[in-house]
Order: sequence, then C-alpha cells, then structure tokens
Amino acid sequence: MSDGKDSKPSAELVTVIPNRTGQDLRDEDGATDGYIRVETYKGIGTRVYVDFFDSKEKDADKAHITSESFAYSAKGADEASEFLQENGFRVTARLRPSS
Repeated sequence: MSDGKDSKPSAELVTVIPNRTGQDLRDEDGATDGYIRVETYKGIGTRVYVDFFDSKEKDADKAHITSESFAYSAKGADEASEFLQENGFRVTARLRPSS
C-alpha cells in the first residue's frame, strides 16, 4: 500500500452556482474551456446548460465541442457536476437555495 508520497494530491472541487449570467470554467490541463449557465425556454422550462470549447481554437464556431442540459434541480446539478468532472473539470454545481 502506498503512503501517498509519490502520488499527486488531488485538487479540491470548486463549487459553482449556475445562474443566468453564466460562468466560465477551465479544465485541469487548460485544453478545454467550459461554460455553465441557467436558461428558461417556453415549453421546456428552466435548465442548467454546460458547454465545452477547445481552448486553442480561435473561431468560436469551430471551438464548440458539445453542449448538455440538465434539470434545474438538485439531481440535475449533481448530473451536471458528474458531467463536468468526467471531462476534467474540478467543479461541483449547486443550485442557490430557494428562499
């Protein structure tokens, strides 16, 4: 069993609270930019959206890698967190508590 001396310490997760303004994110190796936001559409409702972009690509249309949306709920925030972490982002998404 390793005592951890040679292992790289894992970076702590940063908590983000998605909002309508959105927040830029960067993965651990700097290759991918992320963006998380909340949007509401008639007929769809309110959802959390996560987009990934190639950091090296200057053309915004070419830089876009993928977009995913998640329910605007605690479970959706957990799913967004998992999606971000699976793609190299040390982020956990949490919704603002309702008053």
